[in-house]
This record gives sequence, structure tokens and C-alpha cells, in this order.
Amino acid sequence: MNFNNTNYLNGFFYNLEEKRFHLKKESSIESYIQSFENNSHLTSTAFISDNPIKLTYRVPYFRLLYVLKGSIGISVDQKELDFFEGGVILANPNSHIIYRGMSSNTEVATIIFKPDFFSNLFLSDLVDLPLFYDFVMQGLDSNYQKSNYFFFQQSLENFSHYLLLFLFKETILNNPNKSVKHPALFLLLSELDDNKDKTLVLEKSTLPSNLFIGEILKHINHHYDEVSLNELATLYNLHPNSLSSMIKKQTGKNFSEHLTEVRLNRASYYLKNSTVSVQEISEKMGYQDKSYFFRLFKKHFGLSPNQYRKKNQQITDGS
Repeated sequence: MNFNNTNYLNGFFYNLEEKRFHLKKESSIESYIQSFENNSHLTSTAFISDNPIKLTYRVPYFRLLYVLKGSIGISVDQKELDFFEGGVILANPNSHIIYRGMSSNTEVATIIFKPDFFSNLFLSDLVDLPLFYDFVMQGLDSNYQKSNYFFFQQSLENFSHYLLLFLFKETILNNPNKSVKHPALFLLLSELDDNKDKTLVLEKSTLPSNLFIGEILKHINHHYDEVSLNELATLYNLHPNSLSSMIKKQTGKNFSEHLTEVRLNRASYYLKNSTVSVQEISEKMGYQDKSYFFRLFKKHFGLSPNQYRKKNQQITDGS
């Protein structure tokens, strides 16, 4: 589904004409948040920052920021990041985010959730999305004082754009007896989770530094014959150096070392359990230079491929 930014916003969103939710000054935002805090009936609220010069207000709640128009510069935990239309930020209550408009037409939608919003029923559904379940559960823990946040950069044509607008619309139409429906947020988080490998800015986010490592190592195991560091980094939206560091933190080896070990272990399996020639095995492992494969194999196992095969076949025959 293709959502044209201007037409869709005009038709779906701005026709609400809720100008009281468009806040330009930081003092107005702080007053609005204070009013929300004092209203015990509401567990969520929303507003729009129009062309923010620099906003430093603190929010002791879960926060979702969505760049509707233009672009913003974000500063959090000494990290700097430029965000454009379609950018989504999810932050826990301990995160202090400073942002400013980078263009004259910048508009940023903000949705705030009190801890009471996250009912047991909602959390039981959220278990199916472990990335966000851990994020919420840690934020609800009063003993957990670390800031956690996700950065997503996506196209306005994504289905999540519609879900974000629907969530925002539902929130600003709240009355004191009705907070935003949980299914709207759950659908949004499900969509973000489905597309996280393409849209999550992993190296700028906090929680997921090790959440994808299992997927990354699995990908290496399945594509050991052709995978490259640059290809893998592009696939998971990471800088190659960051990716290699993540792999080393998990396995004790950088990308190249880990890939070599995967290939050699797979080669040893072929040598022990097949009659495939050493040349074919070398090519299956992604090595076109057989002599290079020989050197790597002997360094790792202390035997040449032929010696390794002969020794293990003798053991098998004699057992």
C-alpha cells in the first residue's frame, strides 16, 4: 500500500483540526506533559512539535517520536543522529532525548505512555515480540535506571506509516475515560518487528546490540560459501567494523576468523562423511584456490585435508 505523504496526511490527519495539540514552545510542551501527569484517568497522550528549534524537555514515561515532515537532529547519550521523514524513535522513561528541527517545515509527532498503559493482558501479547517485550519490561522495572531506545528509519510508504498515524489519531481523540487501544500499538510494534532488519538503525540503538547476533551467525552458517562482511553489514544495516566487533564479542573471533572456522568445520564434515574430492570441498567452502584452503585447513587441524580424511576413515573403519 502506497501512502503519499501530503495527500494522506491532509486527508487522514490534518482534517481533525486539533490545533491545540500543535505545540511550538518548550514551555507549552512541559505544561502539557504536567497536565497529563496530573490526570490519573489518562495513560497515554500525544502532541505535535511544529518546527522545533531545540527541545530538551524531560519525559518520565515511555515515548514514541515520529518525524511527520522535514528532519530533526537527535542527541541522546552523546550520540548524534539526523532523522528524516518516516523516522521513529522509541525511548524508555530513563532516556533524555534532545532534538531540533533541521528544516523549516519540520513536524514531530510525540506519543507518551504511562506505566499503567502496559496492562498484564497487553504484556502477555507482547511476549511474541521479544525485542519490545524486553524493552517494556526493563522500562517498567523501577530498579532499572539505564536509558534504552530504538531508532527506525523507514519510508513513508511503509504500512507502519498508516499505523503510526492511526495510533496518533486515536490518542489525540482520547477523552479522560478512554486511552488509546492496545491493539493499535501492538499492530505497530508487530510491523516494526517484521521489518527491523531493514529499518532498525542497530548501531545507534541500545538494546538490540546482541539481539540480532543469533540471526547473523545463522546467516553465516547457511551462506558460508559466499557471504561477505560488506554484504552482511548492508543486510543488517550496520557498519562493517561494528558488525565484526559484535561477532567478536559473541564468538571471540572477528568476522573473517569466524567465517574461516565455520568453513573448515563444514569441510571436516565432508571429509569424514563423503567421498567428495578435496578440490570440490574447497570450492563448496568458497575457496577457489585449493592451496590456500590446504594451508588454512592444516593450520586449524594440524593435518592436511587428505591426511585428515585418511585418519578419520581409518577410525571409522576400525570402530
